[in-house]
Amino acid sequence: MAGLRAAAVVALGSALVGLLAGAAWQWVAPQVEGTVTADGIVPDPTPAVFGAEAWFACVAIVAGVLCALLAFVRFGRTGSYALLGLVLGGLLGSAVAWQAGSRLGPGELSADGHAVGERVIAALDLHAYGVLLCWPIAATVIFFALTAGFGVDDPPAGDGRARAAGPHEPGRHGRRRVGERPSGT
Repeated sequence: MAGLRAAAVVALGSALVGLLAGAAWQWVAPQVEGTVTADGIVPDPTPAVFGAEAWFACVAIVAGVLCALLAFVRFGRTGSYALLGLVLGGLLGSAVAWQAGSRLGPGELSADGHAVGERVIAALDLHAYGVLLCWPIAATVIFFALTAGFGVDDPPAGDGRARAAGPHEPGRHGRRRVGERPSGT
């Protein structure tokens, strides 16, 4: 039960970080200009379109790393539950960041009231949806690295869970480990 609570807290915390990440994306991404045509506003095929998506990926990676650090420090001992929260929260946080960043900038423009050929600033948007996976991937990699580097605590003795044999104890079913001498010799 505590593990599921930890997963929910991590996921909801990541969603809240998504609001900040969306604001950061809106702030650092280059403005994308568009041209008014008879069919609406068409974003110019410039490096700014790629730049906006690249900046989203950078912001999402930083957010994923920060969330993983915080989750490991606070809930790292819950093991896979914190990781579950990071993955789900990363997906949710990316979606929140995308929508928040899109709504904080210039709104969707309509061609009404603009002359054909007029240059306008287009709304910030994603077209490469794969960048939404940068956050959960970064969070997962960092969480695994922290777990590998610092490990997790063994469960306290007497909590009813099976415990793995230590380095000087016989393995499962009374068998010795390879290279281990029998006791008493």
